[in-house]
Amino acid sequence: MVRSTPEGWKKTSRIFGRSNPYPKDGEVLLTSQAGLIGENWVRGDRAEVERKWTDFRGSIGSDLRYKPADPISSELPAIYDYSLVFTNRHIDIEEGGSTREVLGTWGWKIEGPQRERWATVEKAIIYVREMCDKSDDPAIKKNANKTLAILKRLNARCGSGSAC
Repeated sequence: MVRSTPEGWKKTSRIFGRSNPYPKDGEVLLTSQAGLIGENWVRGDRAEVERKWTDFRGSIGSDLRYKPADPISSELPAIYDYSLVFTNRHIDIEEGGSTREVLGTWGWKIEGPQRERWATVEKAIIYVREMCDKSDDPAIKKNANKTLAILKRLNARCGSGSAC
């Protein structure tokens, strides 16, 4: 899932029971692949799943500066538990912050809103280029160029056996 851009945020918001506005600032967390998903339990219209990443690659700040992952935490799996609900409803945020309930097809949704912006290293390269092109700030352009060089090296290390 790529949630680093407003378009990606909106697209992935459909799997959440409630939307948050796209955060214009803040970190984009990096991974080289989507990770593993496992079912913990299912009880009627409720469930819990676990998502595990073993390849956290760091983050990119709103200033387009790359921050590497802590060497210890990058080797440990990151495990996230998600509560799910089987529903045909979704609460969406409109321009100006008002909310509206949207009816759709029945399916499992993550209870609660999306919070973090995640991207694969490959998609982060695209994101940094786009943000750099939109900026007139020389410091941001300098950070972006350094970050792109780092991301290209990270992407090259994924190897042919990786899904990244």
